[in-house]
Amino acid sequence: MDRSVFCTDKKCNSSRYCFVDIAILLNDEVKVVIEIEESDIRPVAICGKLFISALASHFIHESSRRMADAAHFIQLIDTRKLTDRSSKLAQCEHLMSSFQHLLQAVGKNVTYHLHYGKVARFCMEEDQRALLDDLRFALAE
Repeated sequence: MDRSVFCTDKKCNSSRYCFVDIAILLNDEVKVVIEIEESDIRPVAICGKLFISALASHFIHESSRRMADAAHFIQLIDTRKLTDRSSKLAQCEHLMSSFQHLLQAVGKNVTYHLHYGKVARFCMEEDQRALLDDLRFALAE
């Protein structure tokens, strides 16, 4: 299934911004975008995925759906390739705060949620609950 977001309501290569891993629709508009990052967790890659998705105005599969005015972006980062001494997780924490401030400054009503860890961590009830809480919060607005 094509999971593309666009800058217009016209589906064409010139208006396609990116493919998203998961798009959740509520009331016929995209309320949540989920990106799963398994390999490239450099700040430039993480920022690129967030901002290009936040700039998109439409999700088009069989028909065009607008992005919700108050959308949520959930990023899942697989950390299994990181060493215990890696600074990448600290970078991600700083990025989470910076993203939210920058999005608000440019008038985008996008809430950013970050979850990271090894696959086993996402099997733990506490981490599953945290992710589900973010989804419930996003879909309750």
